[in-house]
Amino acid sequence: DPDDDGSGTWSYVVPSTAWANGGTYTIQSLARDRAGNMQGTAGQSDFTFDVNTPTATFTAPADGEIRSSLPFISGLASDDPAAGRLDRVELQIRRDPGDQYYSPAGSWIIPSTWVVVTGTDTWSFITPSLAHDTTYVIAARAVDKAGNAQTAYAVPTSSRSFRWDALAPITAVTNPSASAIRNSQAAIDGSAGDDPAGTGLVDVAVRYAVGGSTRYWNTGTSLWAVSGAPLWFGASITDPSSTTWTVGIPSW
Repeated sequence: DPDDDGSGTWSYVVPSTAWANGGTYTIQSLARDRAGNMQGTAGQSDFTFDVNTPTATFTAPADGEIRSSLPFISGLASDDPAAGRLDRVELQIRRDPGDQYYSPAGSWIIPSTWVVVTGTDTWSFITPSLAHDTTYVIAARAVDKAGNAQTAYAVPTSSRSFRWDALAPITAVTNPSASAIRNSQAAIDGSAGDDPAGTGLVDVAVRYAVGGSTRYWNTGTSLWAVSGAPLWFGASITDPSSTTWTVGIPSW
């Protein structure tokens, strides 16, 4: 019933079974006062009933990757039965070991927390500063405009881990030794190392200075070639556990 000043609120209980998921409904209302005057134009409100849980997934990084560069963490999100109903996507970044979480303030904290990303259907988040030789576990969740929130984070779609490697590998020539004088040299050998990723490949260039010109060994022609820049070629990894490498040079 309205108050004495003519204002008031009203309600009507509708059974939840009356609403169909994905259905769009129009509610109309008409008021009549105690004098018998009837509202001329009905009040109206439209709404959509949605109980589906949206889903956010990752596109980068890949699960289990070792990365040294990752400008953005990115992904996709969807919500049935129709597009345009996503409200936001949230991202959780956990640093392991330590179980610290990246916070909206830009710091790493112990309580579990989420940050809101940019975009919904297609989303991204600028990767924060990461620590070398550290594993990060990430999870993404979507929330729609009805308030339905994702609660399951399947690997590798909505949850992934990756390892951060910020240090470059190192390599050294072990044969021939520095300033050596040789009458034969069938191969050039060396070592390489990297932590935690491990060395994937080693490139070598062999330079030869003669007559005022600089020449490099060209593996494509098996000849010495005049070049203003090194001609790099791949070495063979002879021992992956300790990462030693070798290259054969057929002619000096």
